[in-house]
Amino acid sequence: MTIQRNVELFMRDFKREVENLPHIERVDFFGSILSSNWKIGKSDVDVIVCGNDIPPTRKREIVLIFRDLNRKYGLQLETVRCCHPTPFFLDSPQRIQMFQEMIKGHSHILEFGRRWLKQNAPTYKEIWAMEDSLKITENFLPPIPIPIPKLSEIFDKFR
Repeated sequence: MTIQRNVELFMRDFKREVENLPHIERVDFFGSILSSNWKIGKSDVDVIVCGNDIPPTRKREIVLIFRDLNRKYGLQLETVRCCHPTPFFLDSPQRIQMFQEMIKGHSHILEFGRRWLKQNAPTYKEIWAMEDSLKITENFLPPIPIPIPKLSEIFDKFR
């Protein structure tokens, strides 16, 4: 199988497995994984899991699904620098605001920070090892049930 085929299968399986879980409304991929620019062992995966009041145990389960599929399809994400939470959970107003802040500007400061992270951030392997030892996921904000906006609505605010 080609790497592009493996990426397609990874996205299909992740979306299928996660969208069938309770509290999950949908999964959206964006960024380089949707194009031929994605590179094995170099590129991260930009994915948002939208839901309503997603419990921490469910988030942990989703991270484990992500890791298992990475291993199954040989995407080598463990060697990639982790520049942002993956997957990113949108299940509260605070998280939506955080996400909008992350994507809205291509200001010089944000771009510098992004470049610095790509060179200095811990790898996914290191992040996953910390999560395993602490039994945590990245989301400590309390989930609040809300209507989840479409990804296009979030991006449209910044065009």
